[in-house]
Amino acid sequence: MNILHISPDFNYSCGVSKYVSLLFEELGKREDLHLFFLTNKGDSLNRLNGLNVRVNFLNFERGNKNPLKFILNYFLIKKYCIENKIEIIHTHHRYPELLAFFVGKFLGIKTITSVHSLVDGWKYFSFKSDNIIAVSKAVERHLIEKYKVDKEKITQIYNFVKPFDPSKKEEISSLKEKLGIQEDEKVLLFIGRISYIKGCDILISAFEKLSVKYPFLRLLMIGNFESDGLKESVMKNERIIYLNPTNDIYKYYFLCDVVVLPSRIDPFPYVMLEAGLSKKSFIGGRTGGIAEFIEDGVNGLLADPGDVDNLFEKVEQLLNDSNLSQMLGFNLFTKVSQLTNGDLYTNKLIKLYSSLPNEAVR
Repeated sequence: MNILHISPDFNYSCGVSKYVSLLFEELGKREDLHLFFLTNKGDSLNRLNGLNVRVNFLNFERGNKNPLKFILNYFLIKKYCIENKIEIIHTHHRYPELLAFFVGKFLGIKTITSVHSLVDGWKYFSFKSDNIIAVSKAVERHLIEKYKVDKEKITQIYNFVKPFDPSKKEEISSLKEKLGIQEDEKVLLFIGRISYIKGCDILISAFEKLSVKYPFLRLLMIGNFESDGLKESVMKNERIIYLNPTNDIYKYYFLCDVVVLPSRIDPFPYVMLEAGLSKKSFIGGRTGGIAEFIEDGVNGLLADPGDVDNLFEKVEQLLNDSNLSQMLGFNLFTKVSQLTNGDLYTNKLIKLYSSLPNEAVR
């Protein structure tokens, strides 16, 4: 079976890119599958080194509405599919999904798309694939309510996650020393796009208030900046440590005390799952897939999106109650552990590929 995946901006701070690389790692173990991947660019392409996937590049961008470029990309993808005898196109963004829809109709190729975001716009040009994977129930509801997608076309599957290498725990002391973190200091960790959507402005404001009361507190932020204002706020605060995103990110979870992701909108973040894998307590925004997966006070804490004082209170609660923090981390680990079976996930996916409508087969 020849399967083409298409996803733009293959970056370390992108959860979709992490998912795609994990998927290639699992699917690539199967001798009956031949994997192809089209992308435009990205800082994490080395994730694909050694994986059983053929990578090529296409000149496309998120949200680009240039009709001439769309037509050109249509013919390029059609040619690519013919040359490589592609049987399934699996997309991970709406622009390539629309391209795949037209190519699939012309060539009789099955099409499937994974919806990783709670999106807006493009109402009449989105989610035309033969089948749609929703990464959370929140995304599934959004597709049905906002885009009138037929529920029968949607399959809801939580993303799987790869277990952490426990040897990374041994690097904590040397890593803290390298970052200038004292042994008695507490560390809050944020990983992801440093943006308004992820609630980073709220996190920085809450941290500034917390720093006055808790001078032993540090904030470690890892990701790409999406605004100059946020970059300025981070860089001018001496208590905030900023790092560029990297492939070897797992060790930073072991270093921290609390993982914080106060998103305003979030479909189903990998950071939440990775916090669980490291048995760290997690505070997330009360929204989307976070509020769906986190039971407040049981396996994490939920903060009201956009509320600095509420986030302050949630962080303070964990700083003052180590038993609660430890319990939340353990309970989240227990729940996330159910999602670490990549083989089970790919079996579901291949079964879904096989169940696509017969009329979509060449």
